[in-house]
Amino acid sequence: MNKTNIHLNAGILFSLIALSALFAACTQPALTVQIVKMPTQTSEQTTIPTQTATSIPPSVTQPSSLVFPHITGDAGNFALLAGETITFTWENAPKGADKYEFTLAPLNKEPSLVLGIDSDDSDGVAVSWTIPEHIAAELRATAYFPDGQKIELYAPTIYSGDLPPVGVCSLIARNQPVEVYRLPDRTAEIFALLYPTVYAQVLEIAPGSWYRIDASVAEEYTPPRGVLPDTGSRTVAVSQAMHFDLSPASGDGWVNNDKGVLLIGSCPP
Repeated sequence: MNKTNIHLNAGILFSLIALSALFAACTQPALTVQIVKMPTQTSEQTTIPTQTATSIPPSVTQPSSLVFPHITGDAGNFALLAGETITFTWENAPKGADKYEFTLAPLNKEPSLVLGIDSDDSDGVAVSWTIPEHIAAELRATAYFPDGQKIELYAPTIYSGDLPPVGVCSLIARNQPVEVYRLPDRTAEIFALLYPTVYAQVLEIAPGSWYRIDASVAEEYTPPRGVLPDTGSRTVAVSQAMHFDLSPASGDGWVNNDKGVLLIGSCPP
């Protein structure tokens, strides 16, 4: 047999074997197996977009608050200066309300008092009010919307004392109670405390920011030996606003401006 016939016969034999293998492959149910697996692969992929969507942080809303001037504050209780006209501002108030109403709810359960209404939030939300004497109430602000919804903001409790005497030189403690001394000397005896919200008549002004006052409006104080007075203001401020009985001092005494006092009326230079 010559080499040409050998190569020809081998080529025919290889072609027959290849055609048989191709035919056998085409008759296998491989496609059925792939179709069954595809739904499982698809269900696993759908969890990815869900996790991505929930990982987006929500928008941050600025906290709302009521801001107003005061002479002292402690643990959510604020003393205001009777007779002073101040502005209550609702910072970061909700937008789009028909009106913003500011009210006082007295602690003695008397009917609420409307301080003012702001119907235009384009320049901020605020009302002005002249502080009367002997206020003890919760300050509230409410936003009323066109759809009937409302948002309420509860602020701290506010207090006020007596109105300042007319035409009389007097002073009031601005930020915290001040000690009343027997003499204009820090080593002298402390016999009383003058709390915010009450005015004391000034009888004399001495060098070193010393003021001699009528001490009858101050609270009597008997200090234990070696212990300085507790100048917490809330209890006494509340008592004065609610007309509770205190223990008034007597005579006159001296206070210093180191803790802050406010002079009112016609005072000598």
